[in-house]
Amino acid sequence: LHLINEAHGFEYGDEVIKSFAGLLSSPLLPKSALAARVSGDCFLIALPGCEPQAAKMIASRVRDKAAKVIGGKLSASGKASEISVSCGVAAVHGTPDGFSRAISAAELACRAAKDHGRNRVELDDANDMSLVARHRDVLAVGMLREALKSNQFLVYAQKIVPLHDTERPSGYELLLRLKTADGSVASYGNYIGAAQRYQLLTQVDRWVAERALAMLGPYAMKLQRLDITVSLNVTGQSVGDPDFMRFLTTHLKRSGIPARNLMLELTEQAAVANLRQAGKLLEEFCHTGCRIALDDFGTGSNTLSNFKGLPVARVKIDGSFVRDIQTNQRSQATATAIVQLARSIGADTVGEMVETLEAATKLRELGVDFAQGYAFHRPEPLDGVLDQLMKIEEPRVGLQS
Repeated sequence: LHLINEAHGFEYGDEVIKSFAGLLSSPLLPKSALAARVSGDCFLIALPGCEPQAAKMIASRVRDKAAKVIGGKLSASGKASEISVSCGVAAVHGTPDGFSRAISAAELACRAAKDHGRNRVELDDANDMSLVARHRDVLAVGMLREALKSNQFLVYAQKIVPLHDTERPSGYELLLRLKTADGSVASYGNYIGAAQRYQLLTQVDRWVAERALAMLGPYAMKLQRLDITVSLNVTGQSVGDPDFMRFLTTHLKRSGIPARNLMLELTEQAAVANLRQAGKLLEEFCHTGCRIALDDFGTGSNTLSNFKGLPVARVKIDGSFVRDIQTNQRSQATATAIVQLARSIGADTVGEMVETLEAATKLRELGVDFAQGYAFHRPEPLDGVLDQLMKIEEPRVGLQS
């Protein structure tokens, strides 16, 4: 409908809505049917005593009739616009919340119809894995929204250690966790797909940036004296959003953390997808002294030449190459190539998901600078990490006469 509104005006869009509503009666629908406009171009049809397959056939007839009647009117008036009707069908079960559940299920099935090409009818089916995934997404999004509202997210941190001196951390990557209803702690990675599909990524990024920088602020001088770099994961949607970058700049200044102690971590694919939009914003932000790390590098078909406009200071080798780095020659060759590419632009390298000391040794032999993984540190709450940081002895500066 929004395309018709944009092309021909809202008045004509209203006429299309009226024309469609006029179809939702007998003989196209059974006399017992109840039809109502819910919102915008969304209609709800209740079919008492109708089996799901029969309801699907009725929905198909509505779709075909709308295309013929309304599409014909548009063509006759010289307003060329294609009409598509996507329908979701779900059964109402005899439970107190059966009707509301059926509406939710029908809406999910309708979304699936749109995803599968539009102008389709989809039936809610517990065995349809795409619909099962959508149900999971809806539950996940509900949990994420509640977590944002009630501060149920947790900021964790994992050490990044130099391979020439693995006893002393050179930095930490901040990781997000979620407190679930049963009190357990889950990785945000389990929910990021749903967050992306329902446009929540930037909201979550804002929460993490504000909370993490507020927690790090009191330790700003310690981070500076120990030369500790903190990596903050930011999604492609956020780095391409001027409002988010201003938000991040404001909270960084408020925290008192030197910009050189903060590194923005972007996945390779997200960086490429948003490079044109985000490049200038990132370049301006990095003028403050902040640096950029490319995460999961090697999983895409890109080279560092794609990022020549960005001040990339670190390249993180994806864990899929690190897990078998001791025995797989292709993984070794990939890691070596990434090291050479990174050095050519003055960037250092980090091997991710390092789970054994033997893997760390091999990475060091290949020229990798840093390691991150369970071999050295399991992620833990940031507040505990900061308490430990205060116990690290600072390097002494000697005076000579």
